[in-house]
Amino acid sequence: MTAPDTRLLRVFHRMLSRLVAFGDPVMPIAVERDLDGRLTALAFGLDPAEVHAALAARAADPAVAEVAYALDRWASPGQGVDADYGDLLTVFHWLPRRGWRLAVVPYRADPLDVQPYDWANKYWLAACAHDLRLMDHATARLAEAARGRQPAP
Repeated sequence: MTAPDTRLLRVFHRMLSRLVAFGDPVMPIAVERDLDGRLTALAFGLDPAEVHAALAARAADPAVAEVAYALDRWASPGQGVDADYGDLLTVFHWLPRRGWRLAVVPYRADPLDVQPYDWANKYWLAACAHDLRLMDHATARLAEAARGRQPAP
């Protein structure tokens, strides 16, 4: 699948590349675009399920037109990532009426090399789809708790 050429995804990839260049693990980071085209960068000191819950809530806001966020991961042999790139970012991209799309961005910090979005890595897309289902379940539980109901087990 070919990714749409959107401003948000171009800006987000540049942000990710700059964060990798700093040499620190990339914290959960996101960018959202509002209906007027303004981009807002967001960084989180939360675990992945909480990040997803926060961004799922943002995506539900009618003023938000697009959201993308990334989680820092590492790859093992056999996971569809070139052996020169042991690290990767899993990218979750949301558009209305399309829902969540998944990609990976392999990277190497030394020497710096951040690859383009890979929208076709079967191993990581399946792993992220599984994570997304788990995070959607966690998001539903958090929403039920926020409404004062006992969450389902």
